[in-house]
Amino acid sequence: MSRTIITGVVGALFVVLSACGGDPAGSEVGGSGQPAEGRSAERDSRLVGRWRRTQTHRISDPRYPVSTVSETYSTLNADGTFVLQNGGTSVNVPTPTGSTGGHTGSGGALRGRWKTANRILYYRLEGAEQWYASGQYTVQPRHLMIVTVTGQKQLWER
Repeated sequence: MSRTIITGVVGALFVVLSACGGDPAGSEVGGSGQPAEGRSAERDSRLVGRWRRTQTHRISDPRYPVSTVSETYSTLNADGTFVLQNGGTSVNVPTPTGSTGGHTGSGGALRGRWKTANRILYYRLEGAEQWYASGQYTVQPRHLMIVTVTGQKQLWER
């Protein structure tokens, strides 16, 4: 259960970035998939705005059927900056007399820069030099689908 409930905001945001395919420990994206540093950074203007990702997890153990709902917010600004913020996690645990739960609340944020190339979304954390690939994206007016470098599909909504 401790792996499901993320209590640290920085830890939660690191998990989100890692799930996006970025690995701040050093798996920098290189080669032809990354825009050349000499060119101006391209940004797909359709991605500009505030996006929300909701994740639901259930532990189906009949003795401890726990469910959690976590929200993450990503704001992609037209100037190439981004803010990634934990919206909090709610937990529900059924008990013999009803249920109990709680909410971790929202917290700190990660900031940095973003860009796109060849339908791949890249990010660079504030103060860092390396760009990392979040994954290949498809965007519609109210939905953003990112398929991470690990194959995970993430659905974001406006």
